[in-house]
Amino acid sequence: MEGITDAVFSSWNLDPRLLIPALVIGLLYARGWRRQQKRARHRFGLPQLVSFYAGLITVLFALISPLDTFAGWLLTVHMIQHLLLMMVAPPLILYGNPYLPLLAGMPRRFLKDGMAPFLASVTLRKVGRFVTHPVFCWTAFVFTSIAWHTPPMYQLALGSPTWHAVEHCCFLTTAMLFWSPIIQPYPFALQMPRWTMIPYLFLADFQNTALSAFLMFYERVVYPAYETVPRITEHDRHSKIRHPRARSCGWQVRSFPDTSWPNHDRSVEPEANSASPQASCRWAITVKGRTHRKDKRGS
Repeated sequence: MEGITDAVFSSWNLDPRLLIPALVIGLLYARGWRRQQKRARHRFGLPQLVSFYAGLITVLFALISPLDTFAGWLLTVHMIQHLLLMMVAPPLILYGNPYLPLLAGMPRRFLKDGMAPFLASVTLRKVGRFVTHPVFCWTAFVFTSIAWHTPPMYQLALGSPTWHAVEHCCFLTTAMLFWSPIIQPYPFALQMPRWTMIPYLFLADFQNTALSAFLMFYERVVYPAYETVPRITEHDRHSKIRHPRARSCGWQVRSFPDTSWPNHDRSVEPEANSASPQASCRWAITVKGRTHRKDKRGS
């Protein structure tokens, strides 16, 4: 178990390019929140502070935890990462009313001489009003979600760290827009009647459900990258599951299934020394040269 724990902790990607901006944003928010709380305690209370940092931590967890390491190995892990970036983190961040605290947390001279003329621009206000309209927010969110889950775009993100980062930025940005009409972080002003948020959410959930059902029930491999990853089938009595990204972080997984599985066209190279089937499913996980077995006995 110690070897497994070591491998999990070694899979964290403590990239300064992610940690430093998150630290700066966290400090700016704390500084600005303290100033804004003195002026409007009901809008910038402890719940808003906790919610903002919970959202920020969720973003970091999705990007630097083993979720990101194994995203190219397991589709389920990759989808969990996307859900954290699109469904969990944005509402938490927006509930913290982040806009005014982040501005108030900046140095006064920079805010006055650098940001104030930019924020006072009439063009910026028009653009801001357009991109925060619920129709645009919904369209951008749905289009981005579908586009990045098409096989060509998905393969592009898996094959390039740069495009993978772009994908995450697109998900987080459009999700922040999507949740803004619902959460309405101060000083956000809703441009449509409040009741329209019901069909707004329903239609967005419909496309999410349709995409999830397609990925779950489609009988062929949607993303070719996962076709190269060995997986358990009915004739995989004893198989090795290996993947370059798993080996890079010190993981090597072996599966010894002893039950029947649905027939698929995918095949896995069987292990040379096959043992006789037993009424159990044993999983051996080799972590940095150490092997740990766990038996699941049938009732």
